[in-house]
Amino acid sequence: MRHSVFVSWLVIAIAFGVAAEVVSAQSAGGTFTAAQAESGRALYAQTCSGCHGADFEGSGDAPSLAGGTFLLKWRPKMVSELFGEILQNMPPAKPGSLSEVAALNAAAYILQRNGAPAGQQALTAGAASLISAVVSAQTPDPNARAQAGGGRAATAGMSVLGAGGAQRPRGDDSAPTHGVSVAGEVKNYVPVTPEMLKNPAPEDWLIDGRNYQRHSYSPLTQITRANVKSLQLKWTWSMNDSGANQTFPIVHNGIIYLASPSNIVQAIDGKTGDLIWETRAGPDQAPGYGGIRSIAIAEDKMLLATSDAHMVAINARNGQILWDTPASDTPHTSTSGVVVIGDKALMGLTGCGRFNGEGCYIGCAT
Repeated sequence: MRHSVFVSWLVIAIAFGVAAEVVSAQSAGGTFTAAQAESGRALYAQTCSGCHGADFEGSGDAPSLAGGTFLLKWRPKMVSELFGEILQNMPPAKPGSLSEVAALNAAAYILQRNGAPAGQQALTAGAASLISAVVSAQTPDPNARAQAGGGRAATAGMSVLGAGGAQRPRGDDSAPTHGVSVAGEVKNYVPVTPEMLKNPAPEDWLIDGRNYQRHSYSPLTQITRANVKSLQLKWTWSMNDSGANQTFPIVHNGIIYLASPSNIVQAIDGKTGDLIWETRAGPDQAPGYGGIRSIAIAEDKMLLATSDAHMVAINARNGQILWDTPASDTPHTSTSGVVVIGDKALMGLTGCGRFNGEGCYIGCAT
């Protein structure tokens, strides 16, 4: 009993000490000095910018280190974890080659670029401050925005509609991290055949660029030069903004299939703008760049090349994940999107040849 009481008080004391350090860091105006951040800036330009970008924008080989994508991953973690990641794993060509001082300076510069102020206290390897406490005064929380897209009028506090009008608050933290997060069903779904992909109906957009020739041209004739001035906005849709995004929608029988950052796929009623179903098919953030360029449709499946280089087949009727196949035995990212040819789905990999000598290749799923 006495031992149990001692352990309880010890846990409380440790928790109090960590909380006190966070408060101390905030009141002191920063967890690093301006000199550390300046030294980190020079190190970053020389060692890190080739992959992460001169302005922290990221590339095909490395993620962005500022803003939404970075903060989505790192806000809940401690500053010491960021330092440890840099010290042990950076740069990828020579992991562990940085000195402790250099890794601390790099961490200080990254925090500064994300809005954290410099102060009088130097950053140390044991800094237990949460990154959220360091940057929150300057940088908006990306989780405060809608994680799953928005409704028809992208207004804070609105709900998105599932089948039958069921409502789920935007940014609902109770949503599953993998699988169907909003349940619903596309009524009267018509399977997409290889012939339909070759010769899509005028009202459909089944492939990136609409056809295999990438004409990016619609044969519809209802909108003309004479009446285009009469077009009016009917609804808008707010996509998830947790990372890079270069996607385009698939349209089939009036249903819009849309992929967003963090590997979220949604089916939306094109006429009303109502959400039918939503599925989270991959990690919340990519281990690399994470941009999603395209999804594909074939038969009764939506096919997504996820940011962590998996090919995922999703039931186009209800969003259920049918299968999930990694494109490689080693960790990779994927930003190339996917294209269906006949009964095959093809995808490419990103960042596969720069450091490990494996080389890049195209993956194929049947």
